[in-house]
Amino acid sequence: MAKAAEDDEKSGLHPLLKDRLHRPRSVFSPGHRIRMNILPMFLNIFLPWGVFIFCLGITSFWVMYTKPSLAYALVGCCIFIWLVTVLIAINRRRNDPEPAWYTYFAVMTGIAVFGGFFLGMNIFKNFSLPYYMVKDLKVIGHLDVNQERGQNVMDSGIVYFADGNGLDPTRSWHFKHGTVYCVAPIVGAGGLPESGSFDFWAVGKDCCSQESFECGDVMIPEARSGELLTDSTGDYRLAVTMATVKYGVKTPIQLVFVTWTKKTMVPDPGR
Repeated sequence: MAKAAEDDEKSGLHPLLKDRLHRPRSVFSPGHRIRMNILPMFLNIFLPWGVFIFCLGITSFWVMYTKPSLAYALVGCCIFIWLVTVLIAINRRRNDPEPAWYTYFAVMTGIAVFGGFFLGMNIFKNFSLPYYMVKDLKVIGHLDVNQERGQNVMDSGIVYFADGNGLDPTRSWHFKHGTVYCVAPIVGAGGLPESGSFDFWAVGKDCCSQESFECGDVMIPEARSGELLTDSTGDYRLAVTMATVKYGVKTPIQLVFVTWTKKTMVPDPGR
């Protein structure tokens, strides 16, 4: 040490630089191999992934649907923890700028929290929410459109139509507003409902033309069920209005729009 100090005096090094030269070597100093603690390494690599998966899972599925306040509270806790890591990283950068793990952890935790939250909300809005809304509604079996009125099944989610019910592609039509909104009436064995109006319509996007209606499972002969649309039906209503003018048919105020599907499990009759 005495020799090192003597060499420093001869070289004319600044005292702060001499202090840095004689500090214990760090793992972050290039060219120096020091045994590393693998536990902090794994925590810094995998913990942000865990935070991302947690925020994504909380905001994507049933917790957000059944207990949204709890979901937002848990995400808020994650944001609070992220703010703590930011403060720690700022403190460490001021006192010892050499280790970058604190900054890395704070940045990656922030990306994980907000990335998981926004991606989860997008999944929930576009996929999970429509599923849960339909699941909570009633399931109706053996519905005959010749006898049933659409206003009586507005609280249903899935409808299984009776034997002989099907689509009438000869009265299908569409409305184009960027996307092509296709509609086709669902008719019974007699062709025309007893009420004289077509209450039930199968719908789809970009799956029809003036000559054909190919939305959903219409090409499957055994298909005879539908999932009710719960929102965004305005453009389909315009298509139905155009179809009524073209074909001279009647429609009620309460229209029922379904996506035509094939489902194997048919519930017992009755509601």
